[in-house]
Amino acid sequence: MRQQKNAALEVYPVRDTSSPMFDHSTLHQCSAEHQRRGKRNLRFYFTYKALLGGFGFSFPALFDLYRACGMQNGRIAYLQAIFAAALAVLGLCGGYFADRLTRRAALTIGLLLHVVGEVAYGTGQSFGGLVFAEILLALALALMGGAERAILYEWLLEMGREDEHPKMQSYGMLAFFLAVALSGIAGALIMQYNARLPFFIAASCSGLGLCVALKFKEPSRSKARGRLNHLKEFGRIGREAFGKAELRWLLLFAGLLLAFTQAGWPLFQPYYVEQGVRQTFFGVIIAVQNVFAALTVIASPWLERRAGRRSAFMLIAITVSSMYLLMGVFPSRYAVATVFLGVWVRSFADVVFVDYLNRSIGSEHRATINSLMGFVSRSVYALLLIPLGAVAQTTTVAHAFVALGVLTALVSLLLIIFMPRHKNGEVVPMVKKEPEAKQR
Repeated sequence: MRQQKNAALEVYPVRDTSSPMFDHSTLHQCSAEHQRRGKRNLRFYFTYKALLGGFGFSFPALFDLYRACGMQNGRIAYLQAIFAAALAVLGLCGGYFADRLTRRAALTIGLLLHVVGEVAYGTGQSFGGLVFAEILLALALALMGGAERAILYEWLLEMGREDEHPKMQSYGMLAFFLAVALSGIAGALIMQYNARLPFFIAASCSGLGLCVALKFKEPSRSKARGRLNHLKEFGRIGREAFGKAELRWLLLFAGLLLAFTQAGWPLFQPYYVEQGVRQTFFGVIIAVQNVFAALTVIASPWLERRAGRRSAFMLIAITVSSMYLLMGVFPSRYAVATVFLGVWVRSFADVVFVDYLNRSIGSEHRATINSLMGFVSRSVYALLLIPLGAVAQTTTVAHAFVALGVLTALVSLLLIIFMPRHKNGEVVPMVKKEPEAKQR
């Protein structure tokens, strides 16, 4: 009985070679059917990412909507803190849901909620209405996040092309960023005639993305077998993940750096206004930033291979802290150009961290562990936004960026000092396999 339970909870290595889903005779040569299905899934995936980027229609209209609802810099930060806290908690459940059922079911429900959330945002008339919309969007992204990161890797794994995961993820982000750039320009033009219309167009793009996601074919993967107490099982997964030294460090380092990278984003538009940038240029700024991200994300896998894991993490930490310090110490409309550093880091970090994490865990709990990284990131992000919003409200956004830059540098320095040394690509299985003699 104990042996059967252990077998049911085992997480397989990167290639899942011990999984019954994979035949050893076809380990290096996948079937033609898998190849055809995988290529079809990839085409739909890139289309899905482009349509998901359609929510960029609403970006230029956010600041006007916040002001129409009577919100100042502090309340804008608090609203995003509520969103991040809800996403942190709900994201754990979303990843677990995707692991227990199917990736496609999680994506489908998440996209449906995303449509409703965008409509709720477009019809919001008060701070409370926007909080409701943000919670809907948090639930949507919670269901989509872990499933989306896991399904791409598993399609490639099924095709025997898992080494191409960073490249394929970069292509997906390229489609996403280009779509955000184009929709951002269109949204800035549309809001001149109707400030609410961009939110409904963004909802339409999510609806089209839902239609594409329904075309996805579920990848072959190992799943937890038998009936389980979900709460206890979720707790066991978390204990196993944080019980492994390297995996624990990866989750904490990636989560903290992603949090610091994103913490300044809700205050970027108030900073632009503070420095005298006209709101009509917001769409152009968003477009240029996302085109820049799309171009640089393609080079992310190559840069990571040349730099190595340790150097890549150090580069991310130094770039993020430098961006905030430059914007805070030298506030001007020209300092807006330093935001491009954050744009590049956000795309580079997402590719690097997700690839490292996917290679460190098996398919049984891949979405759940991806959600754990999101939980760390969003929890820290929510905690950071509260004092940042208070500083921006009482002084200036530039002062908030100085404080954030100093804090980012100090935390990153401590993480790098205690970074464990290892070989790139080392697999960290979540569950220790029993000795071969015992299995027999």
